[in-house]
Order: sequence, then structure tokens, then C-alpha cells
Amino acid sequence: MTSKVLVVEPTRAVALAIAAVLERRDYRVTVVGDAAEANLRPGRFDCGVFSDILPDGNGISLAGWLLAENRVACAVFFGHAEDVDTRLRASNLGTYLHRNDGLHALSAAVAEAVEDTLERARAVGAGDETQRRVELKSGKRRRR
Repeated sequence: MTSKVLVVEPTRAVALAIAAVLERRDYRVTVVGDAAEANLRPGRFDCGVFSDILPDGNGISLAGWLLAENRVACAVFFGHAEDVDTRLRASNLGTYLHRNDGLHALSAAVAEAVEDTLERARAVGAGDETQRRVELKSGKRRRR
């Protein structure tokens, strides 16, 4: 299954470069230029790549909202910030990379974030199945 990635990046050339690198890894990429456009995109994404500076807001706040609404499963920030506070706020939500780290580091961070999210989902699914088996064995829940 191909993972879907939302890229929120106001600089068109950077957005297209990010998309090209991620598409080579077989991600399905949707590119938007600002928070308003990101909010209008329907569906759920396996990962969001966010610039920390957007023309109509803050990429970190946008990511927090999309994560809380379960519209993105994980966040990776590809930003400009030099200050520790901004980097810390972003790191509390996901992975923060400075632009100087480059596109290959970004691609690796997205791959790791998506894999971690999938592993957590599998673990939760396995936990649910284990719980269901325990309930069936103990008679707490009956099959129909």
C-alpha cells in the first residue's frame, strides 16, 4: 500500500523538489502552499511535511491541529527556525529538520515517521485482537 503524504510548503520550487524526492520512494504526494489550502484538502494522510513559516500562519500550529483532528498520522517539519523554542515546539509534535539538513535527510525522516506510525498501528491492532481473544475465552463477549 502506498502511503499518502501532505506537503505544506509555500515556496513552489522547494515543494516540487520535496514531492519529487518522496515520489521516488513511492509515496503519493499532495502539495499545498498554505494553511488554508491544507485545511481544504479532504481525506487523511499518513504523514504531513510542514514548513514552519507559512504565508497565512504557522506550520507548527497547523500540524498540531491536523494531528489532533487525525487528518495526518505523523508530522515532519522542514523549517527555517534557528531558535530553540520553535524547534522544541515542532519536535514535540514530530521530527524537526532544518533546511540545511537537505532533502535526503527529509526523505529518510518521512520514511522513519511513516514506519513508526504503521508499527504503532499494528501494535494497537494486535492489542485489540489479543483483548478480543481474552474476552471470548473468558465469556465476557459472545460471537454472533
